[in-house]
This record gives sequence, C-alpha cells and structure tokens, in this order.
Amino acid sequence: MKKEFIEKVLRERIVDTKQYRYVAKVKDGKQYINRLPVADLDTTAAIDGWETVWSEKMKQYRIKDDRRESWGDGWESVVTEDEVRRLANEWGVSFDDLLDDLEEI
Repeated sequence: MKKEFIEKVLRERIVDTKQYRYVAKVKDGKQYINRLPVADLDTTAAIDGWETVWSEKMKQYRIKDDRRESWGDGWESVVTEDEVRRLANEWGVSFDDLLDDLEEI
C-alpha cells in the first residue's frame, strides 16, 4: 500500500474501494488497517473475516497538565499522537508547541 493511502485510511477511519473496505483501528498502543472484500460486508464473513494489511506501534507521550481544575494537580496520562492533536485543538495551542512539551515514551 502506498503511504498516501495508509494516511488516508488513518485519517478517515473507513475507506471503501471497488474491491475492499479498509478500516483503521487502534488496540494496545498499535494502529491497524484491516480490510474485507466489499462483497462480504453483509455476510457472516464481516464478523471475523477481516485481514490485517498494515500495523504500526503508535508513538505515545507522557502528558502532565494542570490546566483543568477537575484533573487536580499533577494530572498525568499516556496519550497517542491523535490525542495530542485533539488536546492541542481543545486548549487552543499549536500541535507542535504541545508536542515539544511532552516526553515520548
């Protein structure tokens, strides 16, 4: 698969082509792209007939922030890059600036 197609599936989460439905999933700190023939979508094969065609360990970051009172002092968690993007948007800061403040683990 081309890098551009992988990025499209990861961004859009579900992509249909003439032959396959591609679905991006995240599990246990890894991202996966699974596919199923379009002809099998409305059959029992859709339950367990998915083929994993790409996977990659996701970058994870340790984040600590006390911007929210509800989190209390020293709130800390491990987040993925997608979550860092969401938090940057929510907090009104740039993704790159927030990423610079985080520790990759």
